[in-house]
Amino acid sequence: MTYLPNLIKRINSFCNSAESLIKNAQVKRTEYVPQKATKYEGYDPYAEDEGPEELGQEDSEQEDPLYLEIISSLEDFDNKDIADEVLVVAGEYKAALQINGGFDEVLKHISLAKEGIKQVANGPVDSREKQIAENFIRELEINLRKAAHTSVSQQTDAPTAMLAIKKIREDMKQMQAQEEMSGQKSVFEKGKPGQEMSNVTGPRPTVNRNREKYENDILSLTRALDELDLSNNDRKNIPTLISLNKQILNQMDDLRRVEDHLVTIPDDEEAKQKVEVELDKLYKLREQRSKVQIALRDFFQTRQVEAWITMANNTTNPKEKFWYELSAQLAQLRLTRKLNKTPAIDAAKELIHELGEFNSKGDFISKEVPPQRLQELQDKFIEAKKKMISKERYDEIQSKQRAKSHGLVGDIATRRKGKRGGGSP
Repeated sequence: MTYLPNLIKRINSFCNSAESLIKNAQVKRTEYVPQKATKYEGYDPYAEDEGPEELGQEDSEQEDPLYLEIISSLEDFDNKDIADEVLVVAGEYKAALQINGGFDEVLKHISLAKEGIKQVANGPVDSREKQIAENFIRELEINLRKAAHTSVSQQTDAPTAMLAIKKIREDMKQMQAQEEMSGQKSVFEKGKPGQEMSNVTGPRPTVNRNREKYENDILSLTRALDELDLSNNDRKNIPTLISLNKQILNQMDDLRRVEDHLVTIPDDEEAKQKVEVELDKLYKLREQRSKVQIALRDFFQTRQVEAWITMANNTTNPKEKFWYELSAQLAQLRLTRKLNKTPAIDAAKELIHELGEFNSKGDFISKEVPPQRLQELQDKFIEAKKKMISKERYDEIQSKQRAKSHGLVGDIATRRKGKRGGGSP
């Protein structure tokens, strides 16, 4: 996920493009002002201001407060998939308020995001972020329903508004797919040396830290050890993650001490070097934490795949069986290390949503889909899966493109393992 300033700039660009679609429409603005979201239990987004200074106070005052809070909070998420689910509907929400229309369409997508968050949240490792995301989704839904109560005559006409919202959603999805293919590493942790203050001007401040994030993770993971029915081998990563969270908190304290010392002697080279050493230790701990988190998520996602397959095998209803099998495929797609999987995931989610859902009692409810529409959705899913590629294949394509850009022609030699010098043929 990109850094916060880029997120806001790109979403603003998308919203401006949506406004251009309705520039000839006579749109009357309402006096509706959404309320600022409340602080959630176990999480205080106002504890430290993590908003980018480059936006300026004037820009921030013009933005919807809930939207700004969501964007700044998502930047601190470890689970990129949960963040992406909220990010898309937050962008649509911003656009709907901006054009004063398309509220029903965004509410439909919010329902999809609710299910998506449940699917991508993996056990105790994501419990905190799942709760925050669900709270944000509820706030978005409340504000949109209030805005939708304005007179229809004051709103943008439905076809134009739907076109604008569709444009926003497609652009957001395309942005996420492009980031995946570009090889840009997800920001599981802020704090890599040289990046913590890349957007800050003026005197060098203390590194911004969200201690509550790690403290709450320790609490939820400790509870999980008592509540989850797991073998010793399956639960081994949970104590490891708890330990890393504690080490990160201690390292934050160590870093703060050397930074405070540097403030008293800002020109001391030895003090500067100590700060860099402690920063590097913090980054390495965070990197270890990310790896353990990924391993835990893979474990719980694999269990979800197995659960869907079991449910498919236990039903005699062909439509229900097909729906469970598709859900298993979606979970497997999230596990794959292949690139360009975002379009396939989106196509699978769309197909699953149109085929059925669980009701409030947890029973499967089938939906009737016209044969032509069903075929269209299946073809879209199949084609998207065909376009997924391995990291090795992607690197090979990039190497060839770079070679051509430098004037090299002909076949590019493929490196083989087990040969001195990289394994040239």
